[in-house]
Amino acid sequence: MSALKRTIKVAGVIVVSGTALLYDGEASAQSSLSAFEDIAWGASESALRQSSFGKNLLIKQCTAKEAAYDTSAAHACGSLFLPNYRMPGAEFNVLFYMSESNSLVRIRSHSMTTFSSKLVKEGFTAKRQYETLKSFLSGRWGQPIESNRTGAPTAADAPAITEAVAMWQVAASTVSLSTLYFPDSSGKGQMSIITIDYLPLDPGSKGATNSISPVGK
Repeated sequence: MSALKRTIKVAGVIVVSGTALLYDGEASAQSSLSAFEDIAWGASESALRQSSFGKNLLIKQCTAKEAAYDTSAAHACGSLFLPNYRMPGAEFNVLFYMSESNSLVRIRSHSMTTFSSKLVKEGFTAKRQYETLKSFLSGRWGQPIESNRTGAPTAADAPAITEAVAMWQVAASTVSLSTLYFPDSSGKGQMSIITIDYLPLDPGSKGATNSISPVGK
């Protein structure tokens, strides 16, 4: 069974990914896939709503502060998002960034987790969460083309913040997994912020070139 033909539990519903591409017009080539649930780059809001998870989609409501940042052509405010998307080790909100012409140009999955001191003692840590996700995605797409980890306090009296990033090039997409984790207020537990970003590749390059506002982080 291929990585794209798999069963995923989304918001309590078992969803089986198919192989049909979700363009409104002619079927796109495999190279146009975003690497997220068989959705093709350029898909419209209507196509997203017709997807296997379409009935679970909601509209991203922004605060005034978020809306102030949402100034790029590919906007987040008012775009569709998928809540409670489960992957090994974390549950995500998935935001679909649309262009001014209503076509899909970016997908961002975002998750925040708190690990109690009890969980940390039992070995359920933010590092383990990241490694679990990285292993899962590597099993789907192979070893990442980039992978690094850094850790340092942001100030002399600040807690250490560890950042880890892994990146894959998948068909017409760049997919990056990143995490920030740091001690909680007690100093004994942990908090983590994980993002999985999907961007279309610029033809002929190893990276995506889209400039997107930070709304939805």
